[in-house]
Amino acid sequence: MGGIAAKIGAWANTWVTFTVPKVANGVSQVQLKSKTGVAANAIQFTVLAAKLVPVTFTVNNASPTNPGDYIFLSGNTVELGQWGTTFDTAVGPMLDPSNPSWFLNVSVPAGQMIQFKFLKIAADGTATWEGGGNHTYIVPASGVGTVNVNWQN
Repeated sequence: MGGIAAKIGAWANTWVTFTVPKVANGVSQVQLKSKTGVAANAIQFTVLAAKLVPVTFTVNNASPTNPGDYIFLSGNTVELGQWGTTFDTAVGPMLDPSNPSWFLNVSVPAGQMIQFKFLKIAADGTATWEGGGNHTYIVPASGVGTVNVNWQN
């Protein structure tokens, strides 16, 4: 992982278990190698090393969506997608049981101030950020948190 060898627990032709070495919070590349040095394709592996607290993020009056469009969350931490703007990098899709309000439960680093925004990702992959500046939130040191904001036009 990121150039650091991991201890293999067990493996078969279709799976492997290993102990994650002490590495920093973030995304690492993982590549398995056989005893003879033959390497498999590298894959991304996200390490979440911080103490995490569950937070419910709710955005009210979100941008209108069409079938196949979704509201996502993105922000300045690994857990919030590091400002990702695609189906693979942003966090979500959010849930909309009472459209136009959307919510999502996400675990984020305890006790830290985080920045985040909401975005609409259309069925064709086009991302549109909400307007205005970044939202900020100080995550509680323990327990659970709640964020409830309005979509910024």
